[in-house]
Amino acid sequence: MDTERITIRNFKHSDLEKLVEFKKESTGVSFPGRDFNEESFRRELLNRYSGDPESIKVAEMDGRVVGYVYFKITETAFGRSGVINHVFVDEEYRKIGLGQKLMGIAEDYLKSRGLKRIRVTITKTNEPSLRMCRRLGYSEKRVVMEKELD
Repeated sequence: MDTERITIRNFKHSDLEKLVEFKKESTGVSFPGRDFNEESFRRELLNRYSGDPESIKVAEMDGRVVGYVYFKITETAFGRSGVINHVFVDEEYRKIGLGQKLMGIAEDYLKSRGLKRIRVTITKTNEPSLRMCRRLGYSEKRVVMEKELD
């Protein structure tokens, strides 16, 4: 299988539940045992969509949603930069370059908006995503630490 038969398009409201399902699956792998608030994620996606409809891209094959990426532009004291919040590919469609294709589309969009820097946060145990991002030229710049409070 290759990515030629896969279409990348903008998010539609009818995609929402599939993207929630993907995010829930990803959260279970990256953060085992942590609660995932589906309603909060729905709101996040819909808010992102209403602010910038082009910031959520969906991969579709034969009418089936098989992956997505969503991203945003942030402004800090260091200037404007892009943030890729999440990229996910259905297991059946992995290892064919679809994740890289989705990342490339997000990068092209952010670059077209004049951005010079993109940030992505990946869970330390997510080796496939870490490898993909390194291949795409991303490098580790900071460490994020967490502490569970009782």
